[in-house]
Amino acid sequence: MSKFNELSKYSADFNIILISETWLSPDISFKLRGFDTVREDRLGRGGGVLIAIRNDIKYRRIQVLERCGGLVEACAVEVSVRGEPLTVVSCYRPPNAGHIAVGEWDRFLSQFRGKVIFGGDFNSHNTVWGSASTCRIASDSLALILNWQVGLDPWGSDHLPITIEAQAGLGRCRGVGGTRRLHARDTDWNAFRDDMDHSLKLISDPDSMDPEVMYSTFVSIIGEAISVATPSKRSDTRAGSGKHSQGLPPPPSCPWWTAECDDWIRIRKEALSKFKQSGKREDFIEYKKSVAVTRKELRRIKQEKFRSFCEGLNKDSNLTYVWRTMKRFQSRYNQSEVAHECSPDKEKKICDQIDELRAGWVPVDMPPFVGEDADGFLDLPFSEDELRVAFHNLRVKSSPGLDGIDYTVIKQLSAMGRCFFLRICNSILSQGIFPADWRKYLITFIPKADGQKFRPISLAPCLCKVMERMLCNRLNWWLESGNKLPKS
Repeated sequence: MSKFNELSKYSADFNIILISETWLSPDISFKLRGFDTVREDRLGRGGGVLIAIRNDIKYRRIQVLERCGGLVEACAVEVSVRGEPLTVVSCYRPPNAGHIAVGEWDRFLSQFRGKVIFGGDFNSHNTVWGSASTCRIASDSLALILNWQVGLDPWGSDHLPITIEAQAGLGRCRGVGGTRRLHARDTDWNAFRDDMDHSLKLISDPDSMDPEVMYSTFVSIIGEAISVATPSKRSDTRAGSGKHSQGLPPPPSCPWWTAECDDWIRIRKEALSKFKQSGKREDFIEYKKSVAVTRKELRRIKQEKFRSFCEGLNKDSNLTYVWRTMKRFQSRYNQSEVAHECSPDKEKKICDQIDELRAGWVPVDMPPFVGEDADGFLDLPFSEDELRVAFHNLRVKSSPGLDGIDYTVIKQLSAMGRCFFLRICNSILSQGIFPADWRKYLITFIPKADGQKFRPISLAPCLCKVMERMLCNRLNWWLESGNKLPKS
């Protein structure tokens, strides 16, 4: 993994990355920004295989049992393409493995069912290095949706990367930070408000609707308005492109990468191109020197950037910014494998912990929403000022619930949209009818440090939290203004 600097820089262009000869050992931690990793390390020196999967993609690890008598190193995962399972296998056959019989290969290949892609270093034949044929291993049914291309830049190594583009979307999951927001970076908010106002004007008598219908209608109008205001994404964008896939933003790039880094990469590419054209030994030596110099200079630039970052810190520096930046320099990030891959044992453990949290004395039935002895002030309809205060305190970076409507969308609501939402809140308050969607939470379990227990993170609909904020503000004012809180 000596090419990690460039890997972390260009990893945003891919959804799944297969790496051979990682030279990682079980005691070495390796994390790539924005990716989950599945790896198989060699106990001794060298070797090792790894699969990096974008952490918004559903996957399941597959155990590799047959390994050609121990002569092949491999790890595998299963993802979804066009709703069908696809197995991706990263392999490495060492050059000193010797001859592997056809029967051994048959047993190795036949252990994977359905559609399969095998990638890695087989030390096999390819026309790129003068062989009469090329070895490619993939299921025949994948030929129509896959495009293969050998890269021209080896990133300073002695292997050329192979890019595989799938003309279909990968199945994605929802987790913390991975919930699907309805909007995109290029959403036209003026068009969103215009389309929303047009749809709201078509509702003749909203007061005659019950809160459940009003809310579902409101959410549908928001979704349709965003779809109109957001440029459509090509459905056949390549699966290897994290920047263009389903409108998802790529992982942040290296914080230390500068234009000087690009210059050193360009110099190395020029040396490689010169060697390819001439084939002379002298040019090959110059290329290898360029590889070494580029690696050294990239390391120097990274150290200087980190030193500059540390010198700029003071007692007023934001701790969150400091730790996040340090993790980006070190490429160390927490991974929530539970959101993507969950074994039956983990599911049972999570269910047991939920049962422990539920006290036996808690009543099952909910109390009435509106009590007979309630204070008259608490039952008054919400005012526009209360809604404006609640909107002012919204945290834009909060993740949305299952409906995909986050605070960014809510803050972009037009005046007519805000008035309609205020009507919904007042209707809920007066009739005591709570929308069913507000009882549905997106829950993700984050493993704690010991790996034995989990911390549940629940994401409620943001529109629900806006009304909760108005209720909380009203209750706080009522308690404090009436001196209803005990002094102790």
